[in-house]
Amino acid sequence: MSQSRELSAEAAMNATEARTELFALVKSADNDGVTTLIHKREDRALLAPLDRFPAARKVDAFPSHALSAAQKDFGDLVSRAAQGQPQVLRRSRTPVTVLLPADAASGS
Repeated sequence: MSQSRELSAEAAMNATEARTELFALVKSADNDGVTTLIHKREDRALLAPLDRFPAARKVDAFPSHALSAAQKDFGDLVSRAAQGQPQVLRRSRTPVTVLLPADAASGS
């Protein structure tokens, strides 16, 4: 049996939880359009599907990180995104999701 989930639902979790669940969160964002609010102390970032920020699809437009490397440095990536520097996460060479500043994204 499959569980039903609202496709554009927004979840929230701290950076430690998100690091542990990163591969599943990226899969949910990429496949189902799920956006996750991630908080680390005062920093807040959104892990969002690329559709929320199409410019992230351009090669070398923003810093990008393979998922395994992103998981290792996840706290730093959340902080950078919260400070206005989007961070693209990719599988191999393919961009799949993006970390965006939460405050700017919520105002749009």
